Amino acid sequence: MLVRNNCFTYRRVFPRDVQKLIGRRELKRKLEASTLKGAKLEAALLNHEFSRTVQIARGEDIQRDSVAVKLATQVLLQKDLLASDCKTKLPLLGARTPKNNTIEDQLAVSESREGQFVTKHDESTSSMLAQVTKLPKFTLADAALFYLTDNRLRKGRTSASQKKAETEQRRRLDLFAEWLGNGNKEFGYKTEFACINRHAAQGFKSYLIGVKQWKVATRNKCLTYLNSAFNAAGHELDIKGWTNPFRRLASDAQTDSVKRPSFTPSEYQRWWLNLLSYREQNTEAALIGLLMLETGSRIIELSHLVVDDLRLNNDVPHVLVRNNLHRQLKGVIEHPIIPLSTVPMLRLHVSKLQSKNSGDPLFPRYCTANGNSTLSATLKKRHVSTLLDDDRRNLTPYSARHAFKDRGRAAGVDLAVLDYLMGHKTKQSSVVAQGYGTGYSLTVLKEAAERINAQQDWGYLDQLAY
Repeated sequence: MLVRNNCFTYRRVFPRDVQKLIGRRELKRKLEASTLKGAKLEAALLNHEFSRTVQIARGEDIQRDSVAVKLATQVLLQKDLLASDCKTKLPLLGARTPKNNTIEDQLAVSESREGQFVTKHDESTSSMLAQVTKLPKFTLADAALFYLTDNRLRKGRTSASQKKAETEQRRRLDLFAEWLGNGNKEFGYKTEFACINRHAAQGFKSYLIGVKQWKVATRNKCLTYLNSAFNAAGHELDIKGWTNPFRRLASDAQTDSVKRPSFTPSEYQRWWLNLLSYREQNTEAALIGLLMLETGSRIIELSHLVVDDLRLNNDVPHVLVRNNLHRQLKGVIEHPIIPLSTVPMLRLHVSKLQSKNSGDPLFPRYCTANGNSTLSATLKKRHVSTLLDDDRRNLTPYSARHAFKDRGRAAGVDLAVLDYLMGHKTKQSSVVAQGYGTGYSLTVLKEAAERINAQQDWGYLDQLAY
């Protein structure tokens, strides 16, 4: 309630979802009362009207008018239009015409005014309901558009990263819309957002498992995208009683996961020799593959390194895995990796680079928006040539990381140091990160790396593998 020039004004803003439905931002009225007490009574009556408008717009049960009657009675008493015995004290209709001062005439005029008020109120309510019914329903297409826009504004990615992220997000949303529309993506996008329930989400998950036959990680990623999209749109709409149908739908999927195996010692040696011979064809891919074997690093950690990340002239040669202009690490701590036999190869590779400025990429061929995917496909294609005819295991170049963990355990390396070398965000690795420089030196990390790479037996014996 506002006071300006001894005049009282009522003003209250509608919730966002109601604003969209009724086409109004606020309820604003000039109050007739001249005192603060009278203004408060009128404001309370308008509060009841405000609540009633919100309930009608949202389709909720309308509250009883008993409160409004009591407030209106108090307003009449305040204006001295109602006696304490609840008899009306309406002013005379015409003092100069006594014939109009009969009780019947007073009641007739009162009923006429009451009828005008009811008619006006009903017309206002009907008009508002008509506006509500004319507005289109919030569909899956609206939710997808809101999520993509909101995600872009919140994340602040580079243009290349944003384009890639939106492509991934849109692909999952398109797949769900196509399934929802029984093969018709446009029809699926027209589905009302609030009508998509848990049963539909469970059905889509069954579709991914039975028809698409997606692996656990791929399926979880898709369900996580949808969970985020529905969260963003659902919170914006603030639908009463709504719950996210994709909430925790991916959390139970790990139980049927097929564990990605580690290299056996013979498989490790075979892949190492294959990469050495591959250097003549693709130096960058071969060198990254060798570093993965020797340091247990991920592709994303190596593909976007810059020249300034190399510390090969240090007393303990190492490479810094950290954020730079070309990539932002997610779920990875910044840490050093310790190359050993690959140090001469790295020095030779740097000497052949056309541009050696500190911020220039170490592997220009794969330091692109799609570089990780391209490099992964290249190494997988090369790795297939090392598989034996009877090898049915799910081995990939990433198995080098699992082998690094197995070799570290077999060598008796402290788990805190091992997790830190692998860039894992764990309680053990954070202990090393917090004490780095005073507690754990590069010499200690080098000793651990040497013990890991000297280990010749780990995990299981070749003849007992499968």
